[in-house]
Amino acid sequence: MAPPPTSTAFAAPTPLTRPRWPTRPAVVGRCRPSLAARHRRRPPTGPVIVAVTGGGPAAPPPPPSPPAEVPRAARPSARSFAEVLKDLTDTSGTSRFASPRRGVVQAEWVRHRGTTRYVRHILGFPFSKLGRRLAPACTVVAAECVAIQAACAAGFTPHLSATPVALMAGVVGLLLSFRTNASLSRFYEARGALATMVNRVTDITRVGIEYLPPDAPATAFSARSGETRTSQLARYVAAAPHTLVAQLEGLPPSALAARVDHLLDAHEVALLTSSEASPFLVAVQMITSVVGVGAPMDHHVRVKVDNGVTALLDVAGTAEKLLRTPIPLSYTRHTSRVTLLWCFSIPLVLFGEAGPMWAAASSCLITFLLLGVEDIGVAIEEPFHVLPMRQLCESAEADVFQLLRTARVVGAGWEGSAGGVDGASTWGLNGQPGSVSVPRTE
Repeated sequence: MAPPPTSTAFAAPTPLTRPRWPTRPAVVGRCRPSLAARHRRRPPTGPVIVAVTGGGPAAPPPPPSPPAEVPRAARPSARSFAEVLKDLTDTSGTSRFASPRRGVVQAEWVRHRGTTRYVRHILGFPFSKLGRRLAPACTVVAAECVAIQAACAAGFTPHLSATPVALMAGVVGLLLSFRTNASLSRFYEARGALATMVNRVTDITRVGIEYLPPDAPATAFSARSGETRTSQLARYVAAAPHTLVAQLEGLPPSALAARVDHLLDAHEVALLTSSEASPFLVAVQMITSVVGVGAPMDHHVRVKVDNGVTALLDVAGTAEKLLRTPIPLSYTRHTSRVTLLWCFSIPLVLFGEAGPMWAAASSCLITFLLLGVEDIGVAIEEPFHVLPMRQLCESAEADVFQLLRTARVVGAGWEGSAGGVDGASTWGLNGQPGSVSVPRTE
């Protein structure tokens, strides 16, 4: 009896000739494809493995099925026409983003850099604050155009050569560019100083949590029974940004007391508002009294905290410098005068080259564009009325007490109930006497 057929595999010989592929016509000025690209277009030339079962070849495996096409409506980026139209006509998001006095979240950044911003910005022009501020100047230019038209109707044709206006265009552009760049530099310097303030406040709190004994009692200046020195330091550090912002904004003592009354006791608030020194310097002195000589910490740690306090003083000095030293007034006045004179000369030039309607419309548009650049530079020259000062203070305060809560949780996980940072009363965060009541940020 013959043995049953067995499955064997053998290598088929490589064909001696390769099939001729159609050649592409030469294109003048086009580079030849790379070697890797030509290799990808060639058929396989290696040995072909054929599996044989019994007496015949096995069927080739089916080709892989292409991936299923995801419907366009089910894609995450697909939006209906109604959603796109709502995004185009909704100018509230643009105005919220344009206000630096509030924080900006990631969703607003995505909307801000979207391609629909052009249509939104044009449709939101009637609601623009810049347009309302420049409406008087544009009205004066329009009245000038009406006066020129009346003079032309009376037989007198005022006309100005375009040569001096063209020669002054470069001067106006340079003045506006330098003015706006100087204001932007002041704006970003102020924002960097405030960011340093938030970082140093957080760092001082971290060092206090790390190196102050958790059971160290507060100083005699604290009237809260059972309060620890760490909690006292956190209260004073969280109040320091509020005092600096109140000083920069020129708030009265009553407004400052309303901002820090949830952090400080009555006698501490009275010390801030009634002292001859600035409230920020008093707050810094209160911080120094907690970690100064006699505090239960090493000397090098005390030096580290002192460096953080010095950085806070540097921030206050930078802010005072920007607040009390504007861009030279002669430069600001000269820029305004040159820009206004140039804008008022535009109708005299355009009336001789275009009709009355086109001359009036073009003059008002040019006036709005140029004076808008100048107005933006003046608006951000004093950055503290534009930046989100109150929100930055609240952010620093939330970071301080978030560090306290995190230290309590981590300490409980590492040391258990016997650890020094396990008890909530140690940190004063659960409404007990000596606690600090702040909203949770998570």
